[in-house]
This record gives sequence, structure tokens and C-alpha cells, in this order.
Amino acid sequence: TWGKRMFCGKLRFCSKSSRSLFEVISQQNAVSTNRVIDLFTKGEAGNENKILFDKVAAVETEGILKRDAEDAEKLSRGIRIAIDKGVLQENVQVAPTTDIDVLGKSSDQVATEILKKLPKSSTGLVIVLQGLSGTGKGTTVAKLQQKLPNTVTWSNGNIFRSFSLLATAY
Repeated sequence: TWGKRMFCGKLRFCSKSSRSLFEVISQQNAVSTNRVIDLFTKGEAGNENKILFDKVAAVETEGILKRDAEDAEKLSRGIRIAIDKGVLQENVQVAPTTDIDVLGKSSDQVATEILKKLPKSSTGLVIVLQGLSGTGKGTTVAKLQQKLPNTVTWSNGNIFRSFSLLATAY
């Protein structure tokens, strides 16, 4: 399989646990992300893996930043169209934001930290997660859904499509 070729080919941390490694990576969640990082930075090949990891990370980061910038531009244009058509207000008062450092934390830890920082409310809350693509927002939202009753979620793509629909329909 692709996973076995990748991890048993060029990289030198192939072992009898290759099958379980492939299963972990196939989950595509925080556990698999942390396992890949551990293997690249602490694998049997040592510094060779670290150098490769740094190269892969730089390329992936560049791609993520480019895609996120393109998405931000598209969203901005959609919002501008909606404002120009009177569907959205020009100046919306946004509630204060809270920064949470997610580096090295699991999605469970991040969700728990978010819940601790939420204000008390009897009518409900809107929680907006911001961050680069691939940083665990979707996984964290899934954890929040498990911990909060009556949760409704929207992704950035859903919001963009909704603004586009509003702008073209009205």
C-alpha cells in the first residue's frame, strides 16, 4: 500500500509495526498527525528524518498559506457583494475574541480549554474557530459537538456558500 511504501521506502523508521502505523495515519486526526511528527523528528534515522520533515513542512505550509489567502480573498469578495446588495451590514459589532494556543495539544484538550473560557449563557452562544487549514479546527468542532448538547456547526465553506447564495438571491 501507499502508506507502507512511504514509510518503508525512503525513510528508515520502518519496523514490524508498519501495519499499525498505517492504521494510525489512516485515521487522519490529531493522533495520526502527532504520530507522523514524532516519527519524523524522533525516528530511527534521527537527523535525516528531521531534515526531510522540515522540507516537507515548509512546502506544505507554503501551500496552506496560499490556499488560505485565496479562500480569504474569495470570502471577502462574497461579503462585499452581500454588503453592496444590502444583504449584510457594513459595520458589524464583533464580540471580543479569545486566543487559545493549540500547539502540542490534542483536540480534546483544546475543546476542554474552549469550554472553560465560554461565558455563561441561557440563550446559546456562537463559537468561531479561526486558524490555518489543517490545524485541527474540524476535529476540535467534533469534540465540542460531543460535549455540548444541541450543537449546530458550520464550516467556512458553508458560510461562503451561504453568503454567495444570499448575494445572488437578493
